[in-house]
Amino acid sequence: WEDSAVLQEVSSFYEAHMNLELRVDKEPRKKAVRTYVRNRSRTGLDIDLIDTGEGLSECLSVLTAMAMVRRHGERGGPSILAVEEPGSHLHPDLQEGLIERACEVVTKPEGNVKPRIVLETHSEIALLAVQRAIVNGTLAPEDAIFYWVDQNPTTGRSSVEKIVCDRSGRLQGNWPPDAFQKDLEIAADVQDARDALEGRQ
Repeated sequence: WEDSAVLQEVSSFYEAHMNLELRVDKEPRKKAVRTYVRNRSRTGLDIDLIDTGEGLSECLSVLTAMAMVRRHGERGGPSILAVEEPGSHLHPDLQEGLIERACEVVTKPEGNVKPRIVLETHSEIALLAVQRAIVNGTLAPEDAIFYWVDQNPTTGRSSVEKIVCDRSGRLQGNWPPDAFQKDLEIAADVQDARDALEGRQ
């Protein structure tokens, strides 16, 4: 955390999405580092990151890695970042923000080397956020490639399908038509039940 540019970039995510400022202080007597957030709307209220919701501490490492991979060209180190389920403990708004940050890192690197970010996720929000970035023109379609991994129920063998997006963010390739269907089914069930309830009143 001696790199102030990385700390500032990571803190900017907390500020934009939660009105919190990320702070890191060295504690020489304990030979430790204290990582905490300061609530910007309530002066003086500091909360150790470990005492916040799990999502805030979980996304810290992902945000830090993204800030560092963005600077690969000027500082060396890896130019590829792989993250498993980056939004698994995050509120949907923060999942969206994390994907937006990933798109920004890929499109606005520090230096000449464009970093690559590989995300393994089941999040429909992540998919939609990438599609929106393509439609809005903040992410080029060629900078987003999806792979759908499926398992044959009979043989147990997995297959991988490459999926790309066109300029309007539409998925091109062998994307399963029933992917994320469960959300739509539940929403339809809720509406049917609501209609039935209101019909009885």
